[in-house]
Amino acid sequence: MRLEEIIKQTKGFKNEFEKLIVNLHYRNSVISNRLEYFFKKYHITKQQYNILRILRGIGTNAISINELKERMIEQNSDVSRLISRLDGKGLVERCTCNMDRRQMDIKITVKGLNLLNDLDYKIDDFNYLIPGITEQEAKLVNDILDKIK
Repeated sequence: MRLEEIIKQTKGFKNEFEKLIVNLHYRNSVISNRLEYFFKKYHITKQQYNILRILRGIGTNAISINELKERMIEQNSDVSRLISRLDGKGLVERCTCNMDRRQMDIKITVKGLNLLNDLDYKIDDFNYLIPGITEQEAKLVNDILDKIK
């Protein structure tokens, strides 16, 4: 469905760039809300899911909270609070940094890996949010979005 119909806009956009920004904002909101609802069933937030995926991606290594924050999709999140909640659920563990004993590093636990493995199959169901798009079209959209700074 066209954006103008969804938001019931009768006046046209100033230009295609303005429409693109509004369209991206709207579509992001739809996807974000659905992800939030999905993750609620697993007692995590989408930001916590993002942290777990980052930690899984670095393997058995630990990472500092600052580096985690730099890699997150939503970088304005309170990472320390998110880590505390994940730690309380046994999904991550804190360990002392070898280089700086004052710094705590974070790594994913087996329980955290198991949760991600369970979610990997279920998250594929979100492809329904982009029906009728081929993999080639998805690549084109990704290439275009990568041009946006």
